[in-house]
Parts: sequence; structure tokens; C-alpha cells
Amino acid sequence: MKKIITAIILIYTITYLTGVEVICGQQDNHKASIIEVLGHQEDKSANDQATGYFCNKLQMNTTIQPFIGNSTSQDFAPFVWHNILFITSSRKTSIKQTSPPESEPSFFDIFAFVEYSFPFDPDFLPASVNTKMNDGPVAISRDTSILLVTRNYRNPNRSSVYNLYLDSYTKEKNKWKRNDFPFNNINFSLQHPFFYDAANALYFSSDMPGGYGGFDLYKSVWDGEKWGQPENLGPEINSEYDEVFPYVSPGDIIYYSSNHDETTGGLDLVMFKDSVRYLMPEPFNTVSDDFSITFINDSTGYIASNRDNSSRVDNIYYFEISCQDADDTEIIADTVITTPQEEEVLPPEVVEEKEEEVLPPVAVEKVEEVIISPAYYIIIGSSTDLDYIEKETKRLNNLHRVNSIILPPSPGGYYRISYGKYNSSEEAVEVLRYVRDNIRSDAWVLKK
Repeated sequence: MKKIITAIILIYTITYLTGVEVICGQQDNHKASIIEVLGHQEDKSANDQATGYFCNKLQMNTTIQPFIGNSTSQDFAPFVWHNILFITSSRKTSIKQTSPPESEPSFFDIFAFVEYSFPFDPDFLPASVNTKMNDGPVAISRDTSILLVTRNYRNPNRSSVYNLYLDSYTKEKNKWKRNDFPFNNINFSLQHPFFYDAANALYFSSDMPGGYGGFDLYKSVWDGEKWGQPENLGPEINSEYDEVFPYVSPGDIIYYSSNHDETTGGLDLVMFKDSVRYLMPEPFNTVSDDFSITFINDSTGYIASNRDNSSRVDNIYYFEISCQDADDTEIIADTVITTPQEEEVLPPEVVEEKEEEVLPPVAVEKVEEVIISPAYYIIIGSSTDLDYIEKETKRLNNLHRVNSIILPPSPGGYYRISYGKYNSSEEAVEVLRYVRDNIRSDAWVLKK
């Protein structure tokens, strides 16, 4: 018996991604019937039996905590790009001039957090990345030459459904050029882009004809000029259910979410490695919906989930995978845990005792310990484009009569405009209030 996921998640991850009427803040009988049918979780039948579709032997010592930038609105689809965390959220923005009725969910936009914590204006992206419609999730190539954004069509198809499509951009001579993704079709949805740099391949989810179930995972290779024909990832990954939110790690391991009947809850996180489907263990998966994983490194990253029973909204969660105890093998994100083998015990070796040689004392020069205290910088601009940063620094200094400076580039190549340097976090935060009120509302504090 097929499991039915809750209405709120279906709208934001599947139906949102199929573009049901709620996307445009419109209401009709078709949408109402969907809510009525999907407003509860159907219990499994007593006759349902596990078939072993997923391997449940994956073990990870993991801690999970809510992301500091969560809102009371819907927050999901985290995407780590260099030192920036992108999310898709229905929190209020000024660009959405037309708001849906109060009874309907708000529109979605793309939001960014630099250093994974501080709100940040990604001005290196096209100015049109957020529109008056729904925007996100987003995918960006590591060299910032390719950008893809999920959006919904402004007009419905003949079935009165607002489907989703992928908006494609390429950067040429440091300028963004918008391109038509050739496989968009108003009669079905394309969603959840992820660009895998190692293979120049775009992974995405779609309910296009010819798949194995509802939504399947596909990939399309970029040859530098055009996108290749989408390739279905096949029945080892795709099922009669919905497979969504793909992510590919540097080790060619595919992570995705599925609402297969043998998951723990509605949507669950799955790791596909060496032709085996591993259901991610708790606390990654719960009886709620858990989806859209992204990694910072081998052992840390973010997921989205509506596991908070007090709100039932989608939120972002930070996770950290640690090594297991002494009797277990080391764990990293791309490692499947195996049961350790019992070691062969060898008899103790007889070692001849020798007198310990005593050396004369050595004179050591005494060096005073130097303690370097951290510094706190108020950042009012950040970009990998040095030319832009230089012009923006000059503009801010002239406009506000300040003496901001450009900090050396970060390991990720980001140049930052510093309003000032402070010796304590308390002092920096106090000045930050003034800066946000008078100079830059999204200013933030960098500790170095």
C-alpha cells in the first residue's frame, strides 16, 4: 500500500514541485481536493511486509541541531556553495509585490547565509534570481559559470496545473546570460537541480513521461555549449514512488529522498553506494519528512525536516557525524560501516630489560608565550569579484563618510569590506546595531 505524505510536504517538495495551484496563491476545487485527500498520513496495512528494498545496516554517530537562520516560515533545500549556505524559504521579502491569501502558503525565494550563519546578499548572482513568483531550489557550479533555479510557470497547462521548470544561466565574460533549458515542458515538472562539477552533470527530479514512478531522478551532461539528453538514473534508484532532491558527493555517492513504502516516515534520506540503497539511520530520518541533504565536508552538513511537532513546518538542521567508540570503525559521510573483525591475539613478546640511559640536562632558552587575541570585523560587503569590491568600498566610503577597508581574500576567494576592527564581540555587536540601522542592514561580524 503506497504511503501518502502529508499535504504540507507534498505541496512544498512534490506538489510544490509539480506546481499545484497553491504555488501562485490561487485556489480552486482541484487544490482543495488534494488537501482533503492528503491531509493525513495513511497507516500501513498489517499485511504490508518489508521486502529489504533498503539496506538498514548504515550506522553513524550523529548529532543534529536546528540551523540558527531558521524562520517561522517554510525553510528547506539547503545548498552549500563554498562558504555560503543557500536555502529556499517562504519568509517575507520586499520583492513579492503580490501576496497570496492568508490561508495560502507564501511565495518562495532564495536566501543566502555567509559563513553558514549570517544573512548575505549574493550580489554575484543575476539580479533576477528572485522574482515575483516562486524561486528555488538553486544550483551553482563551483566556478560560478553555471546557475540553475527552480521556478513555476506563470500560466497553467491544460490540466490547470502550474508545473515547475529549470531556469538556466551561464556566465560569459563575467556577465550572466539566461538560456532556455531545452527539456522544460509545461505538461510536467523539472525541479531540485544539483550540479556535479566532477562530471559536468546536472542532476534533477522530474515526473516527465517514461519514468518508473511519480518523480524520478535524471542527469544531463553539460558539454560547455549545450545540455545533453536527460538520462534516467534507472530502477536501482528510481521506484514506483517519488525520488527527489538529489545530491552527489565527491566520491560519486548519490544521496536523495524517497517516499517509498519502506521508509521510516514520509520522505526519507537515502544513500546510494556501490549499487546498494542505504536508508540513512536516525537521527537523519524520523517518522516525519526528512529530505534535501547537503554536505560542508565529509562529516558536517545540513538537511531539511518537519520533525518539530510544535510547528510542523519545514526547517533546516545542521548535522555533525563523529567517529564511533573504540570498538567501532571510523565513520565519515561517504563510508558504509562494517562490523569490525576480531583481531588475532599474539603471545606477549619477551623483551630484554635495559638500564635507561640518563642524559645530562640541556640548557633551553626561555621564550615568553605570545597570546594572540581574536579580532572582530564588521563586514558590510563580500564578493569574489575584486573589481566590484573596490568600487563598492569607494561608494560606501563616499556615501557614508566612513573609512572602510578591504580584507585579504578568504580561503574561498572572498574579498570582504570591513567597516571596522574591534577587540571584543560585545563591542562589535554594539557597533553592528548602528551599522545595520544606517549603512547596511545585512552587515555581520567576522571573528578572525
